[in-house]
Amino acid sequence: MQKEKISAIILVVIVVVALFAYIGTKEDLFKNLFGPEPEEVLTVELGDCVDLYYIGKLANGTIFDSSYEDPENKINGTLLNVYVTKDSTASSPSGYEEYMAGMIEGFIDGMIGLKEGQAVTIGPILPEKAYGKAPEIDDELIFSYPGSPDQVLVIKDIKENIMMPSDFIDYFGDANTTIFVLRNKIEQGEKITLYATWENATEYIFVNETTAYLYTTPPDDKMSNFTWFNATLGIPYWENASSIASINDTTIVVQHNPHQGDTVQDTYFTTYTVLNLSLDKINCSYQNPYTGNTSFILFDRVEKIQRNETLNLTIEYPLEVLEYFISQAIYYGIDVEYSFGLSDLAGETLYFDVVIEKVYKTSQES
Repeated sequence: MQKEKISAIILVVIVVVALFAYIGTKEDLFKNLFGPEPEEVLTVELGDCVDLYYIGKLANGTIFDSSYEDPENKINGTLLNVYVTKDSTASSPSGYEEYMAGMIEGFIDGMIGLKEGQAVTIGPILPEKAYGKAPEIDDELIFSYPGSPDQVLVIKDIKENIMMPSDFIDYFGDANTTIFVLRNKIEQGEKITLYATWENATEYIFVNETTAYLYTTPPDDKMSNFTWFNATLGIPYWENASSIASINDTTIVVQHNPHQGDTVQDTYFTTYTVLNLSLDKINCSYQNPYTGNTSFILFDRVEKIQRNETLNLTIEYPLEVLEYFISQAIYYGIDVEYSFGLSDLAGETLYFDVVIEKVYKTSQES
């Protein structure tokens, strides 16, 4: 009996060893036993390319766009090729040139995380993440540019069916348009840099609905031996060669005192060399870039600056100008909350019925 038990154990061991040996030589054993493993379902991520069908709807259910010829019955569809990115200026990956960037932000947000084969409704997509808000009176337009302070304009009036202003006819034609009356948002007491040499030295001392009154006070450390910035030429003058000759309640007189032989260079890399000074002029020589000959030029030695200035806070722009500003901002990747006629869908909340047909994992390609 004991020998039979030992024989049975040995038999089991032999069978197990043989089974593992078989497994080692047959990769599809478990597939044969349990069926094939399910394929991985691909998920949409930023940087992927996607084929999809869509139906775009307004909040009231009205269809405004579709990739189907018959959207009601979803018949005769044409795939939309989308490059999933929030950068409207991005180039699609190599080999996927037909895949387009520039989809609205809310659509891209709604695609992320969807799976291949999935049919869903993306939305609601609010106007600010679709085609922009429709502007209204008292709305604030904020233009943000890298390296510059935000400019805030308040819409004070919207005039419909107005003749195109003459200054813009050459650019946009003479058809009637919509005029937006905009006002710079300025706060009394706010300081700005009106003269590059004197940073934040000009203050809005009084502000009403149409006009701001400014007053400039040079800082104590820029009363003498400072470097003046010539706004007309767009260049700094001779280093530490300018001083305030006189100052009263209405006028600042700046005098430039370079030495003979001092040089200054303009934005075209032309170098001007001081020859001599008079009471009101600085005589300089330079090499003419066209002829190569030595030429001469006179710079003002004295500049008079009015301490009190006024600024008109309102400006009127036709719709077409604001469309241009907005399109340029969008091109450079700047977020813009409003739309000025760039789309009939401005101000609309949108929904998209989508079917994700195919996902290409270009986000994972090197």
